[in-house]
Amino acid sequence: MSDNRRLEGVADQDQLWLRDTWIPLAVASGLKRIAVVVPHHGLGKIASEEILGRIEMAVFATRAFTTVSEATEWASGT
Repeated sequence: MSDNRRLEGVADQDQLWLRDTWIPLAVASGLKRIAVVVPHHGLGKIASEEILGRIEMAVFATRAFTTVSEATEWASGT
């Protein structure tokens, strides 16, 4: 689970690192789902949605939530 509620923005270099480095490592480790808690408004919301839009859904299941409890429940598969 990624709790992005305090995220204020993500630099282009960091977005590329997520796409080119972190995601392949996560897939290789067996990650099947990632839940993202998205801020309600502001730059953090925009950045989170942009990153989520760049992730290929075929790689692993990704879903956005507004609360940690909902994200945790979904990510754990319960």
